[in-house]
Amino acid sequence: MSLSARVAMLFVLSALSFCNASAASSVTNLDRHLPILKRELSSWVWKSQGESACSLSQVRQIIDAVEYTKILANAAVTNLDGAGDSSPAYRRWLGDANSKPGTVASITRNHFEAVLSELEAPLTESVASEQEDGPDPNRLVFTYPDDRHPVCEKHWNGNGPVAGMLNAGDIYSMNVLRLCPPFFRLGKHSKMVSKWRSSRGSILVETQGFSRLHEMQHLDAIVGRGNRAADHAYEVEECEALDKDEKLTNAQNFALFALDSLVNPPWN
Repeated sequence: MSLSARVAMLFVLSALSFCNASAASSVTNLDRHLPILKRELSSWVWKSQGESACSLSQVRQIIDAVEYTKILANAAVTNLDGAGDSSPAYRRWLGDANSKPGTVASITRNHFEAVLSELEAPLTESVASEQEDGPDPNRLVFTYPDDRHPVCEKHWNGNGPVAGMLNAGDIYSMNVLRLCPPFFRLGKHSKMVSKWRSSRGSILVETQGFSRLHEMQHLDAIVGRGNRAADHAYEVEECEALDKDEKLTNAQNFALFALDSLVNPPWN
């Protein structure tokens, strides 16, 4: 894509995302949480051609979702900075028994501060294929496979996957985030917050930002090798019932902790 085309694309995407971006809470205090770490991601692009290509409308949603992801991550960092392992959210989602200072510091740095510093929206760059420009473990490619793609096929219960994270070396030589059709039908951030509050933390309305934060827990370029989370459980009650080791290795628990931190900050 030429420079002039990229500039034009940025203008279009900025105009498309203005309304939704203005509805998101401003992430004005993020800078104080950015760790001084070597960046593992340096390129964020979307696939624009062929199978699994993203439309401009979908790219707009991806841009907005990054903002909401960072709102959640920032809430988690603020909670951890202020309350450490003593908050109800920490005890519920990350475990009473996981209260060592080093554990809190690792969670803060690797699972939330890293999202703030490493995740960006694919504003101007697009690629024709996942492998364009050769191997690049520091690139994140956003793709949109349809429901006929094997990764997005519906489960036995009729529900389809929302997204899937591929680390560089799994299939491609770069990181690929596959966003399935259900991702683009997820609920609104405001509804997730209000439902979580009114249900006292028992009903989750999943959103694109929440889903993105979950998927980032699977990405080595974000959390670091050795910190990659698994998928032990998804449902609220199942995540809460995990043992102490599983709570620290379950992607959904990190996302639920961030949501709980946003809705129920420890100083309330």
